Amino acid sequence: MLIEDAVSSGTPQFVIDSYATLAERAKTQSFGLIEEDVIVLDTETTGLSVQDNELIEISAARLSGREIVDRFDTFVHPKQLIPAEITELTSITNADVVDAPSAVEAVAALADFVGGCPVIAHNATFDRSFIESVKGGVNVSDIWIDSLALSRIALPRLASHKLSFMADLFGCDSVSHRANADVDALCGVWRVLLVALTDLPQGLMARLADMHPDVPWSYRPIFSFLAGQNPGSIFSLGAARADVLKADRADDRVDADELPVLKMPSREEIEADYAPGGLVNRMYPTYEPRDEQIAMALEVRDALVTGTHRVIEAGTGVGKSMAYLVPFAEAARRNNITVGIATKSNNLADQLMYHELPKLAEQLDGGLSFCALKGYDHYPCLRKLERMSRGQVEITTKRDPADTLTAVAVIMAYVCQSADGDLDSLGIRWRSVNRPDFTTASRECARRLCPFFPDKCLVHGARRRAAHADVVVTNHSLLFRNVAAEGRILPPIRHWVIDEAHSIEREARRQWARVVSADESRVLFERLGGSSTGALSQVSRDLATSEGSTLYLGLTAKATSTVVRASMAIADVFDGVRELGRRARVKGHGHGVRALEGTSELCAQRARKVGIGVEPLGSFLCGGLGIGHTGAVQHRQRGVAHGVACPGEVGGDLGVAVAVDDVGAKDLVGVVAARHGASHRDGTGRGRRGLRGCGEHNRAGADQEGKQRKQDREGANFLIHDAYLPSHSPCDECASRPQQRKAPPRRQGTSE
Repeated sequence: MLIEDAVSSGTPQFVIDSYATLAERAKTQSFGLIEEDVIVLDTETTGLSVQDNELIEISAARLSGREIVDRFDTFVHPKQLIPAEITELTSITNADVVDAPSAVEAVAALADFVGGCPVIAHNATFDRSFIESVKGGVNVSDIWIDSLALSRIALPRLASHKLSFMADLFGCDSVSHRANADVDALCGVWRVLLVALTDLPQGLMARLADMHPDVPWSYRPIFSFLAGQNPGSIFSLGAARADVLKADRADDRVDADELPVLKMPSREEIEADYAPGGLVNRMYPTYEPRDEQIAMALEVRDALVTGTHRVIEAGTGVGKSMAYLVPFAEAARRNNITVGIATKSNNLADQLMYHELPKLAEQLDGGLSFCALKGYDHYPCLRKLERMSRGQVEITTKRDPADTLTAVAVIMAYVCQSADGDLDSLGIRWRSVNRPDFTTASRECARRLCPFFPDKCLVHGARRRAAHADVVVTNHSLLFRNVAAEGRILPPIRHWVIDEAHSIEREARRQWARVVSADESRVLFERLGGSSTGALSQVSRDLATSEGSTLYLGLTAKATSTVVRASMAIADVFDGVRELGRRARVKGHGHGVRALEGTSELCAQRARKVGIGVEPLGSFLCGGLGIGHTGAVQHRQRGVAHGVACPGEVGGDLGVAVAVDDVGAKDLVGVVAARHGASHRDGTGRGRRGLRGCGEHNRAGADQEGKQRKQDREGANFLIHDAYLPSHSPCDECASRPQQRKAPPRRQGTSE
């Protein structure tokens, strides 16, 4: 395996060069005392749970310098039978352990072998928990060194820190899921880790060794010894960041709005990418062409070429991610622009960042640059990190504070070898580490007062680096926050894929909706009060004896009158909402819509009389944008409608968008059809030609969806949704059909 294939995408070349020589240097470099009387250990068990499973094998080796000078190997007789899957994994059978010592006997013999020396294990928490669950196991050693955590510090840019991965990469003994073989592999990897630690910036080992000296930390002796090899070195986080950023320079991108048309591959070239032996087949050897995936890729390509929008419903197994990634990547590379992908969650973003995009970049000639943009809490704050490493702030975790020190070391090493840094990718045990100790919020960020602002900062520098990438991956939440911030968060990306588009409405409501509570309004007006009670009354009494009391009392009287009228107007608004709920439940869908249109305007008129800027209820309750439950962003103003698939209308800085959905995209199709004056008449498109649709089709589509949304059929919620379903005259098709009137429901307790 080549080092270039083993590191994360975007790793600086100087880091790759350093990693490439580790194996050779590990054969000759000496580390003195930290290599003497060190125990390397591994165990095999009947399962992963220490409560339900048992030891079946223990292996250990004593290291002296670069040599194994003594070994300990034993099977362990469990009280339960070895599961078949464990036998298949380890080749250990019940016959192998039938005459083996018990767990107590084996652990006692291990304690004698270890003799209190430091123990090294990969994912040491696992091995230690099984050893110490046995009587006498706590006597094995007080010092356990987790080589998994240490590898994240020493080699932060590796794509994987599995023992098998590192053993194969650096030419150590192979891992076979037998304790003795895994011990041999770890002995070789251990020396590689020590050499890698010496490659970190000068002075960092001393910084890590000296932080919070009152906290017991198993790695401290290692860092102290390595620091002694370069005495007097001073670590500078700012200088380390500057060195990394020098290697991260990239060409500026063109604003897609400046291009009259995009250069794109032909339809034949796109089809060839998905054919046997093509681009996607090289990424996935077992790939089989799928007609639906190819059709989707062509639609995405056509949307980019024509500057139009698409809403695509793709079933499970189609491979929608790769269907839009290939044409979008080609658009970015051929036109030197940045394209964006907005996913539902950060997990989906990570799937693209760490799986699909690296594979695509590997197969494309010239590669592909990509990065992820998330919220503040996903990036380490270098200012907090610096203060924590200097011991200037206290550790706030309620668990083992040593885990916090390990997190500091991991993050420190990572930011010294990476231009960007996502905390979710660093393998930190957040259950025992207080995340706010390492992150900041937008309102807390020092910005220009911070010595790392802007480029060295991971948060603010991320946007600048994203502006130089081919593909930017973010989430729905940040996309909407960028719209609210008038494009100040994300770079000027004009072409977007909105993945999992069926959930975008919920996120829009969460961020943009204004919630008004009748109870909270009532309490507020009660606190303000009037002539005899509340804050205004108290102000009047306080000013009655002051100079200029006549003027003050006149102003407070005017304020009191305004509050009274405002209170009555707000009460009318909520009365209107309740009336709408009643009418909708009694008269049905279409009547509820007309009731909303009339009543909301009446409420708004009453509110405007006293100077309250209340829009008609439909837009007011939805924050002025009216996010309808079909996924549409609809203004109920003179028949204007546009959808989330047409975000050129949202924020003014987004162009072509492709909304991709597993389910529920049929609702969105009608929205796009409405936006372009097209026709969609299957009942899910909310009528024809925008808002001038057929009321029959509108109601049919609403009834169909209403069966799945019974929880929304109560009160204002139901009505807010339905406010965006216009009820107009029937289309020609519906008008030609004979109309059937439904008999009214029979009342209980009558003779009818």
